[in-house]
Amino acid sequence: MKEINKQLQQYIEEKIYPIYDKNDSGHGIEHIKYVIKRSFEFANQFENIDLNMIYAIASFHDLAHHIDKDNHEVLSAKLFYENER
Repeated sequence: MKEINKQLQQYIEEKIYPIYDKNDSGHGIEHIKYVIKRSFEFANQFENIDLNMIYAIASFHDLAHHIDKDNHEVLSAKLFYENER
């Protein structure tokens, strides 16, 4: 498997992962790490796929669950698009 950009990985681990402490355990960091792992397993079936994008998207996908569990997908996407990194 190709490696993830180290700066991206460091940013997500330091700035994004801690936000998951605000979510319930079903949408916490262990869930996100599982989703990232499964996303890579799926993505590795394709030749020309940007694993950095897979990593970033999977890392953000439940980020806003603590804000509004019923609309967290939309809010998480908004946080992703608005993120300066």
